[in-house]
Amino acid sequence: MAQGRWWKFYFFFTVFMTVCSFAAAFWGKDEISMPWWEWISFPIYVLQAVALFGIVFSRRIATSAVWKILFVVTVGYELWDVYDMATHWAPSASSTAITVVLAMTYLMQIPLWYGNFLYGFRCQKLWNAKA
Repeated sequence: MAQGRWWKFYFFFTVFMTVCSFAAAFWGKDEISMPWWEWISFPIYVLQAVALFGIVFSRRIATSAVWKILFVVTVGYELWDVYDMATHWAPSASSTAITVVLAMTYLMQIPLWYGNFLYGFRCQKLWNAKA
């Protein structure tokens, strides 16, 4: 299991970022102009944080099939998100700015995806243990 300090820090960081993005969407200036498909990200991120909690604190939550499905949904959503970002940049945005935004976004999310992958696919000792 992923019980190191880094994973615990990353779990709390993920929860903090999810809460902040949720608050910004509700109380920010752009809540009306936010497309419906971007609202899908919130339940996905909450479920990813739950999976991260499960792996960090060695807790079985639901079944491994749920987290496998979540991982596949996450990959599909993120592919769509990259496509959407790439096709809807402001014409005035520089390629450097676009690259920096994408790099920072995905550098912060890759550990989350990896943790979700581990929880769903690689934690057989946790899933096979008797409750």
